[in-house]
Amino acid sequence: MKTNRMMGVVALVAWAAAVQAAEPQPAVGKFNPSRGATPAIAPVRGSVYEAQPQLKVVDAGSAAGPVLAHLGSKAVVKSTAPLAKPGAGPVPGAVVKNRLTGELAYYSGHLVVLLKDPQRLQALQQKFGLGVAQAGGDEGLVILKAGPGADLQALKAGIVATGWVREVKLDLVDKRNVPN
Repeated sequence: MKTNRMMGVVALVAWAAAVQAAEPQPAVGKFNPSRGATPAIAPVRGSVYEAQPQLKVVDAGSAAGPVLAHLGSKAVVKSTAPLAKPGAGPVPGAVVKNRLTGELAYYSGHLVVLLKDPQRLQALQQKFGLGVAQAGGDEGLVILKAGPGADLQALKAGIVATGWVREVKLDLVDKRNVPN
């Protein structure tokens, strides 16, 4: 009996994979840079987001040229030069594409940090050259702002390595998480 159920589950998974592989690319109207002349960028292993170095985020009011997406008060436009060096991690303002939905998002440059000891905030700021965007009180929850061009993944790894934090998350702005 267990073997029959297992075979049924395996058959269902195989069928779902075949149907998914046969589905067309993301819906018309969503930006798909892989169809353009730019070379494909390898996604970060295990990540649903794919870097889009040919795009940048600007204030919506100062956007020159065609706007590919609006994210709150920001607009995504084509870039003449990449924000970061090839192989580097994401930097503030870096645009990524969700490989599942085709939607664009960008890194704000904010890091949400939960400190083990709130007294370590000033030392953390000095060690990594961070500013405070917002503090949540004496609980140790704080939003830190990285400088322009900072490698956010390396910064996150360095903060975690200090042992002063419980958790660090990079702020990714997408259609579900648009700042006011």
